[in-house]
Amino acid sequence: MALYSLQSNFLSRREVLAQNEVTEADLATYMSGWLRLQVHSMLRRR
Repeated sequence: MALYSLQSNFLSRREVLAQNEVTEADLATYMSGWLRLQVHSMLRRR
């Protein structure tokens, strides 16, 4: 959820991390999988 919140640019990065109770390390762990899902989703819309 934090990665989607960061994508929206509605809240600051610090606020997003605090609200989702995650760390930068947590984001790094899931970032590659999340990016793959985003690319896959974009390609399906074509």
